[in-house]
Amino acid sequence: DVAVFQSVDAVRRRDLQQGLTANMAEIFDFLSRLLQVQVTAYHERKLIGSPTAQFHCRLALSVIAVFQSHVEWVSINHIMAHEGQLLVLFCTLLSDENFRLPAAECLLQIVSRKGPAKERTPLLILFNQGAIASMLESAQLASAQPLTEVNYNFLKRLTEVLVGMGTQLCSLYGKEPEVTKPDTLAMYLQAVLALT
Repeated sequence: DVAVFQSVDAVRRRDLQQGLTANMAEIFDFLSRLLQVQVTAYHERKLIGSPTAQFHCRLALSVIAVFQSHVEWVSINHIMAHEGQLLVLFCTLLSDENFRLPAAECLLQIVSRKGPAKERTPLLILFNQGAIASMLESAQLASAQPLTEVNYNFLKRLTEVLVGMGTQLCSLYGKEPEVTKPDTLAMYLQAVLALT
């Protein structure tokens, strides 16, 4: 509730918002590192069959939930810090069944951002080889699985992410001089077709 300020009075809400905004770079760095550590620990524990694997999985899901409540309104600079490392991490998480839906929801919030073209141009980093390859792979894997409700929701979110990326590219192409046709456009279209 505090993250979205639902149950906080107006004066306290303003103080919290100012404090969060002033320290958001450190908060995002901390959360990014925490997410990486917990996902790595989850995979390591899962390989050896340790019962603590689920603890690390739940903690990683909690961190993703915190990101979900912030990525919509924070400065794009925090999301793009360290050369878009957070976006790359979310793309990587698309291939893990436990994390793929919340990661896709975070990516959807990010690619759906409105604002000046200069603020949205960095989002085109999602057209790099690694990000598109992760999306294509997860689209192919998910579309080959039985259509359960969870799988359907993931496919729907991933489709929305890809459409959002295409919308950003179309709205920036030709308006911003540094925006050119991505080298991975064919792979992007393959990912879209994998979802049909």
